Amino acid sequence: MSDPKCKTALLAPPAGLRQLHELLCQPRRWHLIVVLAARNDPPYELSPIAKAVTARIHEIPRAQACGKKYENVRVSLDQTHLPRLAEADVIEYNERRKLVTPGRKFDCAVMLVRLSAVAYESLRSTVNVAELS
Repeated sequence: MSDPKCKTALLAPPAGLRQLHELLCQPRRWHLIVVLAARNDPPYELSPIAKAVTARIHEIPRAQACGKKYENVRVSLDQTHLPRLAEADVIEYNERRKLVTPGRKFDCAVMLVRLSAVAYESLRSTVNVAELS
C-alpha cells in the first residue's frame, strides 16, 4: 500500500528545489554548473569559465571557443546568469573582479544536474528520444 504523504510530496516539490530546478532549466546555467563542478581551485575567473561554457554549448574544442560565440556567452553569464545564480545562493559572484566561487546551494545544484542527466539517459534508453525533446 502506498503512503499518502509520499504522493503529496511528489505532487508538490519543495519551493527551494523548484526554484533551483527553474534556474537550471536555462542551458547556459546548466553548463556553467557542470564546468564549475569539474574544477577545484576557487575562485574562478569569468573568462576561462565562459570559454569552457561556450565550448560545451557549441560542442567545439575549447581552443575554438572564441569570437562572437564566446563573447555572447561571456556577456550573458556576466550580466544575467551569474547574478541570478548568486541571488539564489548557488554561487557567489564578485562582479567587479569577475570572480566566481561556489555558494551555499552549489552542491544541491550539482546534485540536481547529475541526477537529471542520469534520469535523462535512463529514459533515453527506454523511450523514443524525440519524445523527450
